[in-house]
Amino acid sequence: MNRRSTDSDSLSGLFNSLAGQWKFERIIENQGQADGNAAFNMQSSGNLLYREEGIYQSQTEKQYRIFREYLYSCQNNQISVYFVENNSAPRLFYTLMPVFIDHQCRYATGRHLCLKDTYEAKYTFICFNEFTLRYQVNGPAKNYFIETHYVRKP
Repeated sequence: MNRRSTDSDSLSGLFNSLAGQWKFERIIENQGQADGNAAFNMQSSGNLLYREEGIYQSQTEKQYRIFREYLYSCQNNQISVYFVENNSAPRLFYTLMPVFIDHQCRYATGRHLCLKDTYEAKYTFICFNEFTLRYQVNGPAKNYFIETHYVRKP
């Protein structure tokens, strides 16, 4: 049976399981693909700093170096994801709503409104060492998906 949980031990377990080094492969519908390395590094504040670096290849075969950072926070029985940009204060991206099945988090969802475009995030946890993150982006200016597959590095 599906159930939503606000159990802090389950949420903190999910949060802590992200820590470490990951490889990623990403598909951006009708635009291109990327691959590279990502890390969730525990900070002295207890937050996880996510940083990815890789190579993006457009459908026209142009290649670009990419990087991105987010801050993950587990507080008040929720996991929130923040933008980290230009040394400014972190800005909320979305709050994750985890779904537990048989006492294990199988997936978590979040939502972000960017002007009139909506980003629907879904994390699917395949096992401890593997998960996917899919964004469905819809609105008057955007209509595509981004799917990233993560595998923990040994």
